[in-house]
Amino acid sequence: MGLKKKYYFLNITIILICLVTLVLLSILCAQNLNLHTLILTNGGDEWAFHGSLSRIHKGIVNQDLRLFFGTGFFNYGYLYFFFNYALSSIFFFLNTIEFTILVPRLISTVSAIISLVFLYKIFINNQPKKNAPLVLLLIISMPAFWINAIIFHPDWLFVCMLIISIYYLNLDDFKISKNYWIAIIFFSIAFSIKIQVIIFFPILLIYQIIANKLNFIKGIKIILFSFFIIFVFRLITNPYLLHPEGFNAFIIGFKADMVSNKTNHGQGGTISIFNKIEMIHNNYFNFIIIFIACITSLYSVLNLFKSNNQKLTSILALNFLLALIYLLFFVNKSWQHYYLGVILLAIINLENFIFSYLKQYYTLLFSLLILSQSLNYTVYSTLVKNVFKSDDDIIPFRNIPVLLEKKVSPKSHILIVGEASFNFEQLGLSYDNIHLVYGPLNSGYFDKTSQLASTYHNFGFVEKDFIILSKLNKSENLINEELAMLKLNYTLLNNEKAFMIFKRNN
Repeated sequence: MGLKKKYYFLNITIILICLVTLVLLSILCAQNLNLHTLILTNGGDEWAFHGSLSRIHKGIVNQDLRLFFGTGFFNYGYLYFFFNYALSSIFFFLNTIEFTILVPRLISTVSAIISLVFLYKIFINNQPKKNAPLVLLLIISMPAFWINAIIFHPDWLFVCMLIISIYYLNLDDFKISKNYWIAIIFFSIAFSIKIQVIIFFPILLIYQIIANKLNFIKGIKIILFSFFIIFVFRLITNPYLLHPEGFNAFIIGFKADMVSNKTNHGQGGTISIFNKIEMIHNNYFNFIIIFIACITSLYSVLNLFKSNNQKLTSILALNFLLALIYLLFFVNKSWQHYYLGVILLAIINLENFIFSYLKQYYTLLFSLLILSQSLNYTVYSTLVKNVFKSDDDIIPFRNIPVLLEKKVSPKSHILIVGEASFNFEQLGLSYDNIHLVYGPLNSGYFDKTSQLASTYHNFGFVEKDFIILSKLNKSENLINEELAMLKLNYTLLNNEKAFMIFKRNN
C-alpha cells in the first residue's frame, strides 16, 4: 500500500508539472495577437506561416487546388500546415484573426507537453519512477523549451513525433516487433512535417544494423522497406510534389536551404563554433551541462561497440554527437530551433548514464544540474520577451499610417525591407497587401521572372507600389546598397529617422 501511495503522489507530481507548464505556456501564447506585430515576431516566420494557412483557406473558398496545396514552404511538409489549418479553420471562416494566430501557437504548446509525457514514459521504462520528475524539470529549465512552445513553428510538433517514435523503439528492444513499425509510422509523420528529421535517420539505420546483425540480408530488406515507408508517407502527405510545378518548387526550396546553410540565410559572414556554443548556452544549457552531455554521450558511444548489451540510448548518443558535429561545423547558422531534438537526445542519454553509473547520487546530481541552470536566469526573460513583439516595438514606425493615409488603396502592395512594422489595418489593408523581404534585398524582388517576385502568399509577380526601408540595425553601406536598387524605379516620399518610404514611378 505504501508503494502505491508513493507512486500515486509521484503521478500527481508529474501531472502538476505538465499542467502548470501548459497553463503558463498558454498565457504566453495569448500575448500580442495583432496581425501586424507578427512581422517582427520570431524573425517574421509566424507572419509567413500565417500566409500559408491563409492560402489553404483561399484554396477552399475559391476551389483552387493550386492555392490549397501551394503553402510556399514545401520543405516543411504540407501535413504540418494542413493540420494547423484544420484546427483553426473555423476562425478563418469567422474572420477572427486573433484566434487564427493563437491556435497554431497552442499546437506547439500541446506538442511540447506531449513530448514531456513521452520522455517521462521513456525514463520510467528504463529507470525507477521516482527519478523522472527531476529530468523533466531539467528539460523545462531550458529557455528553448519555452521559446519553441509559444510560437507557430513546426519544431515541437516534429520533435514530439520523433520522441514518440523513440519511445516505441525503446519498447521494441531490437526485436522488430509491431512496436518497431509503430515507431516507423511516427518517424514518417515527423519527416512529413519537417525535412530536418533527416539528421535523425542514423537512429533507424544503426538500430537495424544491431537488431539484424546475425541476418544481413533480412536487415537490408527491413532497412529498405522502413525508409520506403518514410519517403512514401511524405510523398502522400505532400501531393503537390506529384505535380511538376510543386516538385520544381520543392527542389528550388531545398537548394535554397542548402545555400542558406552556407551563407547564413543570405546575411553573409561566418558564424563561429564559439558563437554556436554560446547560442546553446543561452537557449538550452550552460557550458557545464553541455560539456557533461558531450562526455557522457561519447562514453555511451564507446560502450555501444564494446558491450554485448546494446542499448537504444547509446544509439541516441551517437546520433546526438553526429548531429551536433554537423550543426556546429557544416551549418553556417546559429538558429536555436535547429538544436531542439538534438539536445533532447543528449538528455535521454545523460539520464540513463547517471542512473546506470551514479544512481546513488542521482537526485543530488540532477538537483545540481537544475540549480546550475540558474546561471542562465538573466537570459530567460530576455529571450522569451524577444520572441514576441508588441505595439511598443513599432513606435519608431507609428507615423507610417499617417504618412500613407491618402496615398494607398485596398489594392496597394507594400514591400517592407528590414525590421519594420506598422498598423496597416488602420489603412484598410490586409495580409495580402503586405510583403516582406527575407534576408538582404536584391533585384529579384522586382524581377518578374524571379522566384522572389512571388512572395509566400501570392502566385505570380506583384508590383510593389510602396517600399518601406527600415534603417534600424543596418550599416550605412548596406542602406546605400539598398537605395541603389530602389532609385531607378522608385521615388523617395519620406525620409524619417527610422525609415524611408518610396513610391513606385508610374
